[in-house]
Amino acid sequence: MLLTTRGQDIFDILSAYLVKYNLSLNSCVGICIDRAPSTIDSIKGFVSLVQQQNPNVTHSHCFLHREVVVSKTIPVALKQVLNQVVEMVNYIKSRPLKGCLFEQICVDMDSQHKRLLLHTKVRWLSKGKVLHRILELQKELHAFFKEEKHECFLEYLQCEFWVSNLEYLTEIFAQLNSVNTEYDWVPNPFIKIPSNIGLKICEEEKLSSISSDHGLKNQ
Repeated sequence: MLLTTRGQDIFDILSAYLVKYNLSLNSCVGICIDRAPSTIDSIKGFVSLVQQQNPNVTHSHCFLHREVVVSKTIPVALKQVLNQVVEMVNYIKSRPLKGCLFEQICVDMDSQHKRLLLHTKVRWLSKGKVLHRILELQKELHAFFKEEKHECFLEYLQCEFWVSNLEYLTEIFAQLNSVNTEYDWVPNPFIKIPSNIGLKICEEEKLSSISSDHGLKNQ
């Protein structure tokens, strides 16, 4: 097991593989990377090390990570809304008491959902789900932040322009998520996602909360 993932480490693994199967790096015409620092460093990066052996090699960004690129290059106004949504979610989810209070408000308002999904930078699909859930729980969030006297978040939810940007973002992410799901079999050809295992909405929400609980993963 490797203790580091430097460009040199990756290059050494590739070189060992080529030697084992009697392959030449000169036959390589292109490599696909995720643009991690260890791959693109101009001196010690994996790409640079490969091109030292074969200057004709070209490189491209892996299409499986195209959504991450999109999320970092969307218009400033939309990026701002996305960040503000994450702030809302983290304000509630990172404080157990706040989470309980919000859940109680949802119960009192007879809402279909009782929880917000926790956003993570690693999981692309979580962004789309978070945006959709925020749209569904606008009234509940408004009631919660009004009780909390959180004027900043209240202004967002009361602003028609902000909400319209949120709806636009939700649609964009929904379309990208749809495409992303179609290619799930590429990184994992044996993936099997049960479409209907009979879970209730509340059970799905609890399962989602547990799966995103880093505290449990570290135990």
